[in-house]
Amino acid sequence: MAVMQKHIDVTQYFEDKSHALRTYVNLPLDDISRYTCPIRFISSALKEYGSLICQSPDDLLPLFFAACFHDALRFLRMNYKELLELAQYKMSEEQAKLAAEIIFVLTPNKGRNRRECYGKVALDAIRATPYAPFMRLCIRLGQIRYLVENDCESELHWLDDEYPFLLRSLTFETDDKRLMLPEELVGEIYRCLDGHSRF
Repeated sequence: MAVMQKHIDVTQYFEDKSHALRTYVNLPLDDISRYTCPIRFISSALKEYGSLICQSPDDLLPLFFAACFHDALRFLRMNYKELLELAQYKMSEEQAKLAAEIIFVLTPNKGRNRRECYGKVALDAIRATPYAPFMRLCIRLGQIRYLVENDCESELHWLDDEYPFLLRSLTFETDDKRLMLPEELVGEIYRCLDGHSRF
């Protein structure tokens, strides 16, 4: 993607900083977990499908930041202010705010199960935040690709159960393209869960 290549120094900085923070809190990039996965799988999904939804090339850097730090508030011992300051170091104030808001609304609440973590209030916030529904699915696709590549297909059963609920929750009528889900992205996740044919 041309805009990513143009800002390769910035995207590399985000990746390196994310890696350093994960190492600091003992959360390595190759951790096999249903809650996190290597950044390169998520950013790869973003690079493939981001051009289908981004309204401006300037929006791609905030999405890349969100991919690198999607779990920062939950796992990397950061708070919102620290996240925003880190984003502002390499992006404009507007870009940084977009990235931080996406990460904030994608951070699950406490709950006994995933549906409680993503209750009505949380889902309403995701549906109201530009690009947040799209990033939610990029994270899911990244997790699926990671599990398949690492021969952990048996771990996909929880995604089989969750994905239809997640897709219904994030699909709604809107004129704002930033809140839509690219059909190509939705379709790939279904194909992966149905048989992992691409892998």
